[in-house]
Amino acid sequence: HRWLILKNTGSVGVGKNGVYYTGDFSLGSPPGKIPSGSHSPRQATTVELWANWYDAVGPSAAAVNVEGSCLPMSLERGSAANGAWMAEATGLVSGCHRYYFEFQDSVGTVVTYPTTGSLAIGPTTGCPDWDASRPAPCLGASDAIFADDFETGSTIRWSNTIP
Repeated sequence: HRWLILKNTGSVGVGKNGVYYTGDFSLGSPPGKIPSGSHSPRQATTVELWANWYDAVGPSAAAVNVEGSCLPMSLERGSAANGAWMAEATGLVSGCHRYYFEFQDSVGTVVTYPTTGSLAIGPTTGCPDWDASRPAPCLGASDAIFADDFETGSTIRWSNTIP
Protein backbone atom coordinates (compact mmCIF):
# COMPACT_ATOMS: atom_id res chain seq x y z
CA HIS A 1 0.00 0.00 0.00
CA ARG A 2 2.79 2.42 0.89
CA TRP A 3 4.47 1.85 -2.49
CA LEU A 4 1.21 2.48 -4.34
CA ILE A 5 0.58 5.68 -2.41
CA LEU A 6 4.12 6.97 -3.00
CA LYS A 7 4.04 6.07 -6.70
CA ASN A 8 0.56 7.59 -7.07
CA THR A 9 0.45 10.80 -9.06
CA GLY A 10 -2.93 12.00 -7.89
CA SER A 11 -5.54 11.64 -5.20
CA VAL A 12 -6.35 8.47 -3.32
CA GLY A 13 -9.88 7.40 -2.49
CA VAL A 14 -10.93 4.58 -0.19
CA GLY A 15 -14.37 3.03 0.06
CA LYS A 16 -15.90 0.36 2.29
CA ASN A 17 -18.83 -1.93 1.61
CA GLY A 18 -19.42 -4.32 4.49
CA VAL A 19 -16.09 -6.03 5.11
CA TYR A 20 -14.56 -5.07 1.72
CA TYR A 21 -12.27 -2.07 1.19
CA THR A 22 -11.27 -0.55 -2.15
CA GLY A 23 -8.49 1.92 -2.94
CA ASP A 24 -8.69 4.16 -6.01
CA PHE A 25 -5.51 5.84 -7.30
CA SER A 26 -6.18 8.58 -9.85
CA LEU A 27 -4.00 10.75 -12.09
CA GLY A 28 -2.67 14.10 -10.91
CA SER A 29 0.42 15.71 -9.36
CA PRO A 30 3.11 13.69 -7.52
CA PRO A 31 3.16 13.54 -3.70
CA GLY A 32 5.27 15.91 -1.62
CA LYS A 33 8.72 14.93 -0.38
CA ILE A 34 7.16 14.06 3.01
CA PRO A 35 3.91 12.33 2.01
CA SER A 36 2.96 11.30 5.56
CA GLY A 37 3.83 11.58 9.23
CA SER A 38 2.29 10.49 12.53
CA HIS A 39 3.00 9.23 16.04
CA SER A 40 2.12 6.20 18.18
CA PRO A 41 0.74 5.70 20.77
CA ARG A 42 -1.46 8.76 21.22
CA GLN A 43 0.28 9.65 24.52
CA ALA A 44 2.68 7.65 26.71
CA THR A 45 6.04 7.72 28.48
CA THR A 46 7.71 7.04 25.10
CA VAL A 47 6.08 8.05 21.81
CA GLU A 48 7.40 7.07 18.36
CA LEU A 49 7.16 9.76 15.67
CA TRP A 50 7.35 8.52 12.05
CA ALA A 51 7.63 10.32 8.71
CA ASN A 52 8.10 9.04 5.15
CA TRP A 53 10.60 10.73 2.84
CA TYR A 54 10.28 10.39 -0.95
CA ASP A 55 12.70 12.15 -3.33
CA ALA A 56 15.40 11.34 -5.90
CA VAL A 57 17.96 11.39 -3.05
CA GLY A 58 17.85 11.26 0.74
CA PRO A 59 17.48 14.32 2.95
CA SER A 60 20.52 16.22 4.25
CA ALA A 61 18.80 16.48 7.66
CA ALA A 62 15.86 14.71 9.30
CA ALA A 63 14.22 15.91 12.52
CA VAL A 64 10.89 16.20 14.28
CA ASN A 65 10.19 19.52 15.99
CA VAL A 66 8.43 18.91 19.32
CA GLU A 67 7.52 22.21 20.97
CA GLY A 68 10.49 23.98 19.35
CA SER A 69 13.10 21.31 20.10
CA CYS A 70 14.59 19.21 17.30
CA LEU A 71 14.70 15.46 17.84
CA PRO A 72 16.98 13.80 15.27
CA MET A 73 15.36 11.05 13.23
CA SER A 74 16.91 7.82 11.98
CA LEU A 75 16.15 5.88 8.84
CA GLU A 76 14.34 2.73 10.01
CA ARG A 77 12.85 1.25 6.82
CA GLY A 78 13.61 1.52 3.10
CA SER A 79 16.32 3.68 1.56
CA ALA A 80 17.37 7.26 2.28
CA ALA A 81 15.55 8.38 -0.89
CA ASN A 82 12.35 6.43 -0.15
CA GLY A 83 12.13 5.45 3.46
CA ALA A 84 10.49 5.69 6.85
CA TRP A 85 12.24 7.83 9.46
CA MET A 86 11.64 7.61 13.22
CA ALA A 87 12.41 9.44 16.46
CA GLU A 88 11.35 8.71 20.02
CA ALA A 89 10.03 11.43 22.33
CA THR A 90 9.89 10.92 26.09
CA GLY A 91 8.24 12.75 28.96
CA LEU A 92 5.02 13.59 27.11
CA VAL A 93 2.71 11.66 29.46
CA SER A 94 0.26 14.51 30.01
CA GLY A 95 -0.76 17.75 28.34
CA CYS A 96 -0.93 18.72 24.69
CA HIS A 97 2.35 18.81 22.75
CA ARG A 98 2.53 20.35 19.23
CA TYR A 99 4.93 18.90 16.66
CA TYR A 100 5.79 18.81 12.97
CA PHE A 101 8.50 17.23 10.85
CA GLU A 102 11.42 19.31 9.52
CA PHE A 103 13.64 17.79 6.83
CA GLN A 104 16.15 19.38 4.47
CA ASP A 105 16.43 18.10 0.93
CA SER A 106 19.76 17.62 -0.85
CA VAL A 107 20.03 21.31 -1.81
CA GLY A 108 19.22 22.60 1.69
CA THR A 109 15.55 23.50 1.20
CA VAL A 110 13.54 22.94 4.39
CA VAL A 111 10.55 20.64 3.80
CA THR A 112 7.90 20.27 6.52
CA TYR A 113 4.98 17.99 7.28
CA PRO A 114 2.34 19.09 7.65
CA THR A 115 3.13 21.97 5.30
CA THR A 116 1.27 24.35 7.65
CA GLY A 117 0.26 24.10 11.28
CA SER A 118 1.18 21.22 13.57
CA LEU A 119 0.07 17.81 14.78
CA ALA A 120 -0.43 16.91 18.45
CA ILE A 121 0.53 14.37 21.05
CA GLY A 122 -2.13 14.49 23.72
CA PRO A 123 -5.61 13.55 24.89
CA THR A 124 -8.57 13.32 22.51
CA THR A 125 -10.31 16.25 24.21
CA GLY A 126 -8.73 19.69 24.25
CA CYS A 127 -5.83 18.70 22.01
CA PRO A 128 -6.86 18.77 18.32
CA ASP A 129 -4.96 16.43 15.98
CA TRP A 130 -4.11 19.44 13.75
CA ASP A 131 -3.89 23.10 14.65
CA ALA A 132 -2.84 26.21 12.70
CA SER A 133 -0.24 27.04 15.39
CA ARG A 134 3.31 25.79 14.95
CA PRO A 135 6.40 25.70 17.20
CA ALA A 136 9.32 27.93 16.14
CA PRO A 137 11.62 26.24 13.58
CA CYS A 138 14.54 24.35 15.08
CA LEU A 139 16.47 23.20 11.99
CA GLY A 140 19.04 25.63 10.63
CA ALA A 141 20.13 25.98 7.00
CA SER A 142 23.43 24.13 7.55
CA ASP A 143 22.15 21.39 9.88
CA ALA A 144 22.76 17.78 8.88
CA ILE A 145 21.45 15.75 11.80
CA PHE A 146 20.46 12.11 11.99
CA ALA A 147 19.81 10.02 15.08
CA ASP A 148 22.04 7.21 13.82
CA ASP A 149 25.10 9.55 13.87
CA PHE A 150 25.68 9.01 10.15
CA GLU A 151 25.49 12.16 8.03
CA THR A 152 24.32 10.04 5.07
CA GLY A 153 21.06 8.94 6.68
CA SER A 154 22.04 5.30 6.27
CA THR A 155 20.93 2.32 8.32
CA ILE A 156 24.45 0.88 8.55
CA ARG A 157 24.19 0.97 12.35
CA TRP A 158 21.83 -2.01 12.19
CA SER A 159 24.66 -4.22 10.92
CA ASN A 160 26.37 -3.71 14.29
CA THR A 161 23.36 -4.68 16.39
CA ILE A 162 21.26 -7.13 14.39
CA PRO A 163 22.93 -10.31 13.02
